[in-house]
Amino acid sequence: MFFHFENNILFILKNIYGCSIIELVNYINYNISLEDRLNKGFIGNLIENYINFFNNNNNNVCDINFINLEIKTFLIDFNLKLKNDISLMSVNNFVLLNSFIINRFLYKIKNVLFVLILSSFNNILENNIIINSFILKFNKKDFLKFFYELKYFNKFMILNKSNNLYNNNFYTNSFKFQLINKDNGIKKLIIFFRKKFIYKIINCFKLLN
Repeated sequence: MFFHFENNILFILKNIYGCSIIELVNYINYNISLEDRLNKGFIGNLIENYINFFNNNNNNVCDINFINLEIKTFLIDFNLKLKNDISLMSVNNFVLLNSFIINRFLYKIKNVLFVLILSSFNNILENNIIINSFILKFNKKDFLKFFYELKYFNKFMILNKSNNLYNNNFYTNSFKFQLINKDNGIKKLIIFFRKKFIYKIINCFKLLN
């Protein structure tokens, strides 16, 4: 069943290759606010709304809410260089990654729809062009590797609990862990796919050749 959905989603997205973000906003009549412009997850939300818009006008070819599919977009420049790491999940009131958080995180990234955006300037509406997409389904070997990297980060936090680790980054092969200590004392963790990990995926799919 997932293979059927996968083909349908990629077919739907091919219709907007070459479109700018503002063209897609206008096409689906998406109401955009200033908050949306500043939200890093805005483009992903827009892509999801486009897929749902397409379904509503084409007898529900693929209901993206029916399957576990996480949408992640990443920006590349005209030199085909990634502009940033890809945010995956944030954890407020963070102390350690307990079993519940780890399981939720691994489930969240089980199937990921990656959308490549060619970006020339910082204005995400007029100058960002949708150029490609692919769906990545991580296997058991990948998940075991991810699991041990998360556990390694936990071990690092425990061994260094006496140190002020916040407002710093910690890296494993696949992930960047950003530790933030907010002004109100709330501690936050954001987990990213590292750029070098995404490059491996891109090279595997030969998307930029």
